[in-house]
Amino acid sequence: MRNTIIAGIASSVLLAAPAFASTFNVDEFDFGDFDGAVNAGNDNVGTATAGFSFVSGGLAGECVPGDCNNDIGGDTQDSFFFTIADGFQLDEISVATEGGGPEDLTISFSLREAMQPYTSLGFGTFEINESGLVDFDDPLAAGTYSFSAFGQSASEAGDFDAFWAVAFVVSAATTAPVPLPASAPLLLAGLGGVWALRRRKKAV
Repeated sequence: MRNTIIAGIASSVLLAAPAFASTFNVDEFDFGDFDGAVNAGNDNVGTATAGFSFVSGGLAGECVPGDCNNDIGGDTQDSFFFTIADGFQLDEISVATEGGGPEDLTISFSLREAMQPYTSLGFGTFEINESGLVDFDDPLAAGTYSFSAFGQSASEAGDFDAFWAVAFVVSAATTAPVPLPASAPLLLAGLGGVWALRRRKKAV
């Protein structure tokens, strides 16, 4: 069921941009579960060429006021590597979240170099059930990079459960970036019902 929903997210974007292929479409369950901290052993989800590439996963844990990423027994951060193929460049990173938790819950996304000291290249924080763009100095050249999604903060203590999805938008490095449809709103639209299904499954 979950893989079907992820495929729906990809399809919603690709239908709006039929000239562009999906290089990879990965859910964290394909890897069992993404690692939390950024480290050399993180999974590499694939190599992207022109078009959209998708990755998605889920977070869950307990927040304390001001911090949702230090629950030792929770799954509060997902980290992985991805590669931009030679001759291509990363133009945009669109993200979307859906879920629930304490008041003012936010989810953050971090783009880093894939080698120590894992220098930060981009960052974005969004309220739950919002979408947007991760801010970075685009375009980003071919190479391997690290990406993380994690619980950021909330104004109150309590459990949270969040689903996230990211679209990496890539074009040929020898040409100007090709205008693509706004992928973040489409990603969020494709997430409709995901959190409710996850909650119902947990309740059974």
